Amino acid sequence: MNCNLQKDNSDNSVVVYVKTNYYSDKDKVLHANKTIRVLRRKSTRFNFFDEDIANMGAEGFAQSIVNLWTVEDGYYRMIIVNEHRDYESGVIDDYEFKLVPHEQ
Repeated sequence: MNCNLQKDNSDNSVVVYVKTNYYSDKDKVLHANKTIRVLRRKSTRFNFFDEDIANMGAEGFAQSIVNLWTVEDGYYRMIIVNEHRDYESGVIDDYEFKLVPHEQ
């Protein structure tokens, strides 16, 4: 995980569009998923989205978003929450993300 990030830093902003999809298949199984699309033109500076997906994998990254399944479809800014620092070095070694509404 990247250790250079600051909590809710408005200068460093990753803006995403979240969409919920539902469908059923031929076996009568209902599927639900969330699509998160980064809006690169609305995002600024460092894009931690791509780097953390490369480091954690898609499943690990999705699990690190604390409110992914409770947000409605729409535009959000990803912020860092629940930072954990290493006791000896003080370096951030773990964190999670939260989606907060983004005004257009």
